[in-house]
Amino acid sequence: MKSTESQYNEETLDPNDWDQLRRLGTRMLWDMLEHLETISERPVWQPTSPQVRAAFQSPLPLSESPAESVYEEFLQYILPYTFGNTHPRFWGAVVGTGTPLGMLSDMLAAGINSPPSLGDNAPVWVEKQVIDWCKQAIGFPDEANGILVSGTTLGSLLGLTMARSLKAKFDVREEGLIASAQQMTAYGSDQMHGSLQRAIEIIGIGNKNLRRIPTNSQGKIDIQELRKAIEDDLTKGLQPFCVIGNAGTTNTGAIDPLLEMSEIAGEYDLWLHVDGAFGALATLSPELRPKFEGIHLADSLAFDLHKWFYLPYDIGCLLVRDDSALQHSFSLHMDYLQEGEGWNGGPEHFVDMGLQISRSFRALKAWMAFKTYGVNKIGRLIHQNVQQANYLAELIQDSLELELLAPVNLNVVCFRHTVAEKDNDWLDKFNERIIRQLHASGVAIPTDTVVNGRFAIRCAIVNHRTRREDLELLVNEVIKLGKALLIE
Repeated sequence: MKSTESQYNEETLDPNDWDQLRRLGTRMLWDMLEHLETISERPVWQPTSPQVRAAFQSPLPLSESPAESVYEEFLQYILPYTFGNTHPRFWGAVVGTGTPLGMLSDMLAAGINSPPSLGDNAPVWVEKQVIDWCKQAIGFPDEANGILVSGTTLGSLLGLTMARSLKAKFDVREEGLIASAQQMTAYGSDQMHGSLQRAIEIIGIGNKNLRRIPTNSQGKIDIQELRKAIEDDLTKGLQPFCVIGNAGTTNTGAIDPLLEMSEIAGEYDLWLHVDGAFGALATLSPELRPKFEGIHLADSLAFDLHKWFYLPYDIGCLLVRDDSALQHSFSLHMDYLQEGEGWNGGPEHFVDMGLQISRSFRALKAWMAFKTYGVNKIGRLIHQNVQQANYLAELIQDSLELELLAPVNLNVVCFRHTVAEKDNDWLDKFNERIIRQLHASGVAIPTDTVVNGRFAIRCAIVNHRTRREDLELLVNEVIKLGKALLIE
């Protein structure tokens, strides 16, 4: 007997009135484009009020509400209270700006809702294309492989997992680390990102077996100290398996001597993983590329496209020199996810190349950005940010009130307000008060760090909207806040 909808009263989440949703969608689109167009007219950041926080402490919704009223809540409680990174005067952490085209790309990706996990479908081929473009941009060989991930944190976890699996002298996937006859050890500079410690802990190596090698005055790993640490561990009967290079440290933008590190990795049969979270894509600039000599020799390289490629969050990339390393470390036989022909054909399945089976179509925004802007323009913008960092450093050096606390290696500037005859402990507290007041003012968002034991105001410029007058305003505001605090 033929069933009818009226018999079973089956429901859907599609709208009853598509024209009504179309009008709401058009309003959303125009609102967001206007928001981005006028972003510089608003504060960089403002704190959430008790009223705003209360809006996110409501009971579980059980019944329907009009989408229009939900959108009004978005406009009232969410849009004005964001992280601030779309603003031209945001230089906190290392957080990219995003683009209007990227926003629209994400809308398209969500609309088709096609996970590029496996099969013969366009999103899978788009991701393969983006990986190939990334290989060409960085200088990896054609036969290298890769995968898009949420960010460098996950990319480094995958990279170090491969290092462990491929350098272990036994089948670590089958037997576990308990089967190891030797403790495995890894090496990186004392400036490496905290996510690398997390990864080492997660893969079972343990934090105490991650050797933190001293750095020089430029913040780069000391090659002789690295070699000494490896030799010491070999003498103790341990198994060195991986060395981690920095293509731009988070604190100061320092770039490790990657070519020398690759030579040491080859000499001792170690895996070379490079954390290039933001710095790797500086190779798109002809002026900056020489700073990264040897990056293309890494066994694995993780970097973010949501930092210095300016894409919306989240999207990162992992490139791997050995095209079989990902499958060797992550592939798994699952009866319901087999390669075949037709629908489940296509290239090698991404589900066999990482941790995630359910994957978003991140590649679309990268594909559209590559094709729309071209790598030459992105390279110019990256170089522009580095020039802006050097300009900020010049402003600081020309000021009687401010001083640099670290060399400007790339796009990161660390400085502080000085006061004659005050000691470092007093200056630490003084500069902390300055940056808190600067944040509260909404004028600019740098963040803080510690450089050589001293509190620093830190600007990491990965912002395509920043202009030199923004940096001038920052310097003037820091000096003004300092003067005001001194007369309190």
